[in-house]
Amino acid sequence: QYARIFEDESGLLWLGNVNSGIHYLDPSNQKLYQLNVSKGITSAGVFKDNANNLWFGTKGKIGIVNAERTSVKFISDESGLNPEAIYFEFNENGKGDVGVSSFVDGPVSLSLKDNTITKFCPEQGFMGKSMSWTLDLHSRVWIADNATFTVYDPDI
Repeated sequence: QYARIFEDESGLLWLGNVNSGIHYLDPSNQKLYQLNVSKGITSAGVFKDNANNLWFGTKGKIGIVNAERTSVKFISDESGLNPEAIYFEFNENGKGDVGVSSFVDGPVSLSLKDNTITKFCPEQGFMGKSMSWTLDLHSRVWIADNATFTVYDPDI
């Protein structure tokens, strides 16, 4: 089951598959390739940020493939992520922050500038599991879950 798809600057089509991970299709030769699942790349979520890095979510980890597509960096529970969470939806606010949704935890924001992780939790008004959310240019977090719609302004 393919859940996400996008085209990169070179014309490759990137696909996130719920069962078998990240694939890419080269339209020039019509061949489908799969990123190495032995390295933990199994995800429905795939995303390209403004710096052309590819992001993907797995159970307990977020992987980032560099813009040159030559290396993969993982962010895991050692960095503060929940090892039971499945990270699936990504977005970027244009200031170097990437928001990530999961079915287990609330939303998580990753700062590319200072490599920090911010978790949003019930103490901040987030009661459900994030289904969809975005970070706006004013660093506010807009979240929709299975029961509510919430905005969080860190400056208030």
